[in-house]
Amino acid sequence: MDEPAAAKWQALPSIDEQEVTDPTAISALLRHVVDRYPARAALILRMATTDEEFRSLCEDYALAMNTLLRMEALDQKRIEHKIAEYRAIIDDLEREIGRALVEAGEVKP
Repeated sequence: MDEPAAAKWQALPSIDEQEVTDPTAISALLRHVVDRYPARAALILRMATTDEEFRSLCEDYALAMNTLLRMEALDQKRIEHKIAEYRAIIDDLEREIGRALVEAGEVKP
């Protein structure tokens, strides 16, 4: 991992369940994942600071969501197939993130 990215994740604050609602405690890269799985926010934040593979999934998810949101704001007729592709990517990433959360042992499917 490059230095700026490593520093970004090391800078994430240590939080407990009560602090999860504080928007300053949630990285912009995790916002979409936390929005998708709000009941699991503490676990997501903990895993993002300790599990590089999970963090990478979250980064991919944020990039895909941001791209989809930008594309949906454009002329959908012209890029309808691309929007469908990104929705499929997001669905796949959601399944992978959900599976990682289940495997962490703290969430039921």
